[in-house]
Amino acid sequence: MYSLPTEPGSIGHTLDAGFKLYFVSFKRVLGLGILAILSVAVPIFAASLMFAISAPEGQKPDVAAFVLLGVAVAGAIIFYLWFYLAALCRIGGIAYGQDLSFRACMATGLRRLFPVVVASILYGLALMGGFVLLIIPGFIVWLTLAFYALCIVLEGDGILESLRHSHRLVWGNWWRTATIGTVVLVVYYVVSLSIEVPFMVVEHVLSDPESGEGSKLLEALLSMTGSILSGVITFPLMTSVFIVVFHDLKLRKEGQDLEARVEALTVAA
Repeated sequence: MYSLPTEPGSIGHTLDAGFKLYFVSFKRVLGLGILAILSVAVPIFAASLMFAISAPEGQKPDVAAFVLLGVAVAGAIIFYLWFYLAALCRIGGIAYGQDLSFRACMATGLRRLFPVVVASILYGLALMGGFVLLIIPGFIVWLTLAFYALCIVLEGDGILESLRHSHRLVWGNWWRTATIGTVVLVVYYVVSLSIEVPFMVVEHVLSDPESGEGSKLLEALLSMTGSILSGVITFPLMTSVFIVVFHDLKLRKEGQDLEARVEALTVAA
């Protein structure tokens, strides 16, 4: 049974707790991971294929092809976000000792979808403003507001409060949080590349400039298969670690009340 730390820990301790949560929760969110990755890969692949068919080489695609691709991308983002929020709910439940069902997590993800979408838009606008002013303020805003989705799903915050809450937690712990995030990103990309590279090698071996449509389709399927497999395996990684980071920040900023709640959950488990 997984249990969150009951006191703030070092960077190494926080990373270790995050990776443990990833391994514990992987099977529990595997279905959601598959649904999330397929919700992006399948419609975009299908729309891109139709895009290519409707506009043979040397011809300009028509407006309908662009509209179809845009609708596919928008729909893929919405469905991916829904499954992601459901997975966030489920991993958060595991972290805090709650056995939340697939149905309950999907319902929570759907309820939180609109606030997260609006908060994401505000987050994007804040990032744009930060990077327009100077590069450094952009990076500061990028990280200090990055936990807004966790605040909405795990804490029930509103749209603006989630951004303020994230800022309060990270402010004063920016470098520590950035260090953990950098390590996780490196691990994420190493794992992703180790999965995708073999498919890329096979695709390169099979590639032939003079090949027909069937061979090109096979190459595209190989590339998509590698991306899907990589996406499914790494899907809970960032979320698991950042739930632990989020919890650690709350211990540092919100203190004894949260520690007492976690100890109670650990004893109950």
